[in-house]
Amino acid sequence: MNYINLYSDYLIFERNLTNNTILTYQNVIREFLDYLDTNNKKVDKIDSNDIRDYIKHLSLNNKSDLTISLTITVLRSFYRFLNKDNITKNNPMLLIESIKPIKKVPVTLTVKEIEDIIGAISLNNAIDYRNKAMLEFLFSTGARISELCNLKLNQLNFEDSSVLLHGKGNKDRTTFIGDVALEYLTKYLNTYRKDILKDKNSNYVFVGKIKDKLNRSYVLTLIKKYAKIAGVNKNISPHTFRHSFATSLLENGADLVTVKTLLGHNNIATTQIYTHITKEHLKQAYEKAHPLSALEDNNDEKI
Repeated sequence: MNYINLYSDYLIFERNLTNNTILTYQNVIREFLDYLDTNNKKVDKIDSNDIRDYIKHLSLNNKSDLTISLTITVLRSFYRFLNKDNITKNNPMLLIESIKPIKKVPVTLTVKEIEDIIGAISLNNAIDYRNKAMLEFLFSTGARISELCNLKLNQLNFEDSSVLLHGKGNKDRTTFIGDVALEYLTKYLNTYRKDILKDKNSNYVFVGKIKDKLNRSYVLTLIKKYAKIAGVNKNISPHTFRHSFATSLLENGADLVTVKTLLGHNNIATTQIYTHITKEHLKQAYEKAHPLSALEDNNDEKI
């Protein structure tokens, strides 16, 4: 029985998950099935002890808590599907508890670092103007890179400077484009986009010379390239601009619920990771500004 194909159909047609999420789930199940096959075990015959052995196997192979947590989540979903479709009656996940991984504080960029990265783009041709508009758009809207790559012209509303973003799980949200980003976006769309497309037609906002739709790896490569030129030596990920957008809003007085809405998070607990960053920012500002926040090294007086 091809469990992966059956489960994939379920994820596509019933769960309506994104392609990236489906690929991740498929890989988790594929590794699990390979492990069972190596150990002469069957999907419909194992129990909770076998699952615990598998979790131990992942840990011994230096898999992170985040990976193990994801594996438990996917296996729980997988066996619910098998039970639901009467493919198997046993569910070894019922006695398996979830693992809450320690969330790492995301890498963020300061506003100056963002400005330096975007400022590293020399405006010599149509591609440069596209890149400038893209990076300004990312920081202005908090969009995911995948949302930027899939952005279509009909999602832009120039009357109120808003954009409709199609997020994870086909969940839509509206966010706004700042004046600077809007200026470069308008200039790119009105003047330079047609130079990149030549005789082609495309509904996508940000286009390439060969393919009209860009991919996230290409955009991330561009960001890293300009960060290197700007001398910003940080471990930049696909979400770095998005993280920086969120922390910038919080540092400038936005409330957590507003940031949650603009980011498209389902749960405010996801958004709360950014409060760790902003608290550190506030602490540094306090220590710098408050006259009694610290004593001089040569001051012997104890308070």
